[in-house]
Amino acid sequence: MGTYPTKADYVDAVEIDETLDRLADAETVETTAASLRANGFSVAVVEDRETALEAVVERIPSGATVNLGHSTTLEEIGFVDYLAEGDHD
Repeated sequence: MGTYPTKADYVDAVEIDETLDRLADAETVETTAASLRANGFSVAVVEDRETALEAVVERIPSGATVNLGHSTTLEEIGFVDYLAEGDHD
């Protein structure tokens, strides 16, 4: 398993829009979820990081290969650490 870059690796080298670190309000979340569902996506709206991590992990089929494509969200919910822990078949 390789080492994944994290936000901490590049946060000092790039300009980051701090407004993107704020949580969306409930109406925005529901509008976005409805739009994604209307376009064929499976959506889980959860209350916290722990539940988000569980929702991601349970959707990955056994034996699947996972590509993060660097996602700060996946990093912040603990998914990168989960992958680094080892074999998850």
